[in-house]
This record gives sequence, structure tokens and C-alpha cells, in this order.
Amino acid sequence: MEGGDDHATAAPAGKAPAAEAPAAAADPTLDANGLKKHVPKEYVEKPPNACVKCFKKVFTKLFPYNSVITFTGWGKKLKQYLFAATIMHCLFIGISLALIGFEPTYYNILLALFAYSCYLTLNNCTICLYVTFLVFAITGGLTWAIAYTGEAAPSTCTTTSSNSGSSSSSSTTDAKTSSSDDKSGT
Repeated sequence: MEGGDDHATAAPAGKAPAAEAPAAAADPTLDANGLKKHVPKEYVEKPPNACVKCFKKVFTKLFPYNSVITFTGWGKKLKQYLFAATIMHCLFIGISLALIGFEPTYYNILLALFAYSCYLTLNNCTICLYVTFLVFAITGGLTWAIAYTGEAAPSTCTTTSSNSGSSSSSSTTDAKTSSSDDKSGT
């Protein structure tokens, strides 16, 4: 060994450098300093459960990526009607949320989804289901509107509490007048 190479190859006290270097090189889980390497875990994609598979299948059937191409005039006209129904239901969603309430908004969301599904697929079963739900929504809305009077039904608790309150207030006014009479008399 020439020059100052003695210090570079000298081993620290109590450790043998020749034994450590081959051990670190032989073990692939250790780095050059002898520390354990960080190995990231591989991502293993789990297969989806049955509910997710069913939802994906139903969703892709109801809302396909491409719309059905029509070849007849009636098919084109039906698609125009269903597109107009989808737009109208979307308008009704905003109007019913702003003016009426959540329940008609919810029904219009469902009807808009069904109308859009019918527009995309032109499936007979989906169209019949949409028309059935539309008839139920219209008759339900009409029966609710006919039965609505705008007046709240009188409750028995309100009338009972107002009667007891008036009698207690009259007894307190009587007590005040009698106490004022006593003061004026003395």
C-alpha cells in the first residue's frame, strides 16, 4: 500500500470490513450502507363485488356510450320528443326545487333520467316504464293539488293552551287591579 491508503482501508475497531461488504452485497433487501431498502408494495386490483358489477351492467344498459341510430321518420320524431321531454324535466327540476319542494324535484330527476335513457336506447321496455312513471307522477301531483286547501288544520293543543293562557292572564290582571285598589285605599 502506497501513500496514505493505509487509513482508507483500515477497519474500525471491532469490525471486519471484509465480512460486511459481501453480506450487504449478497442481501438484495439491504442498501450499500447495510440499511433495509424501502420496497413499495405493488397495487393489486381487487375484482369488484357483485353489487358493483350489477350497477355497472344496469348503468351501461340504461345509458350507453353511443346513442341508437334511427332509420325511419317515426324513430327520428320519437327521439325528438324524448329529447324535448328530457329538457322539460330538467326545467321542472329547477322550478319545483325553487317553488314547490323536494318531493316533486326528486320525481322530476327520476323522470329526466328515464327520458334520457329512452332517448339514448329507444328500448320499448324503458319507454313503457317511463310513460308509466310519468302517468303516476301526473296523477299524484293532480290529486295532491286537488286535495290541497292552503289552510292548516286546527290543532287541539293550540286552542287549549290559548284558553288556559287567557284565563291566567285575566287572573293576573285581576290581582294587579286589586293590589292597585289596596294602595289607593291606604
